Amino acid sequence: MNAFGNGITISSNIGTAPWGASEVNLAHIFHTSIALAMFLTGFLVAVINQLLMRRFDLPRFLDEVVFIACFSYFINLFTSLFSALGLPAGPAFALAAGSRAFGHHDPGLLHFLLPKGKFAHAPE
Repeated sequence: MNAFGNGITISSNIGTAPWGASEVNLAHIFHTSIALAMFLTGFLVAVINQLLMRRFDLPRFLDEVVFIACFSYFINLFTSLFSALGLPAGPAFALAAGSRAFGHHDPGLLHFLLPKGKFAHAPE
């Protein structure tokens, strides 16, 4: 369920947790998949956890690596699925973000949600 929710927030560009956001940015910077960026970050964190414990705990290390391998795979799977289905341009997102996704200039609900003058896409 967590990977499903993360997949929705990543593919729709409505925001994600700090870890997911940083991994998406790393994927864009290094032109790789979200799964690989997430796995490498998780693997690095697992190694750092072992160093901070000052002893090597193989079962814990393997649990962390297996978890991040599965989690990163499913987030990538769901992100790809939702993007292929056109989630960012769907009607629900057009209502929230205005109908700009369909070529119109109606500010939609953002008119009431965003402070005026703070963002380029917010109405003055």
